Amino acid sequence: MRKVLTAMLVVLALSASAAACASGDDDENVLDETTGDDTKDGKDDKKDDTEDDDPQREAYIDAIATSAQSTDPSDSDDTPMPQQMADCYAESFVDEVGVDELKGKVTPDEIREKPENDHTDWGIEVSEDQGRAIFRGILDCDPDMMREFGEAMAESMNEGGDFDQAVDPDCFADTDPDDIEDFMAAGFANGDELKPTEEQARSMIDWLDQCIDFKKAIIASIAADDSIPDSAARCLNEKIDEDTLKDFMVAGVVAGDDADIENTPEGKAFTEVITTCMLGG
Repeated sequence: MRKVLTAMLVVLALSASAAACASGDDDENVLDETTGDDTKDGKDDKKDDTEDDDPQREAYIDAIATSAQSTDPSDSDDTPMPQQMADCYAESFVDEVGVDELKGKVTPDEIREKPENDHTDWGIEVSEDQGRAIFRGILDCDPDMMREFGEAMAESMNEGGDFDQAVDPDCFADTDPDDIEDFMAAGFANGDELKPTEEQARSMIDWLDQCIDFKKAIIASIAADDSIPDSAARCLNEKIDEDTLKDFMVAGVVAGDDADIENTPEGKAFTEVITTCMLGG
């Protein structure tokens, strides 16, 4: 789950990277939603009730919640989950996957020892239907999840000093979780191996676009460089097309944060605008 949140934040990092290269319904409705298909890969969605009494259940929930709140020291972009969200994620994950499945693959101590790992490293397969159920389980447990996403993003961007004013954390509380359900389902299912489809990536960018002024963020990032003249920032404000910017960001999410995004068709179209402004418009 940490990787899902990180993927959202990496979107802005991709924009800043390209710029640098060129220049040098409400909560009540949420709780009423169903998760769709009641079966997951042939397994009944409702796990054996006796698992709730398994003493290992709480041990797994605690270990996974602790892991979700940690960061991977080898990944500077890795973003920890807020505590309430982490607790809800852990409980939803354990109840959906099942204690018996976890017991056969990994121990709570092993989860704590390598918090950067996720279920793909433990050898556990999670379907997108299960990922969807986990997402809905978190929403049932933590109706403020969307607001917490916004606050986490604003806090992370504030550390860099360039993006924070482009984010409206309170806005996320009013967004519809349905808009990103497919993306979140894929994220929970694939973990570190997340490779969203273009449709899933665009749904996530469109959702973020409701509460983040991407154009303002990218211009602020560029203008923060004292070597960039004010005329270049004004030029960018006039010439950056919202659709071109969003296409670039979607391509970046699909390609992944290690991709050479500047050399994709979308990346070239976006960086051409930036280069033009840097050269005097």
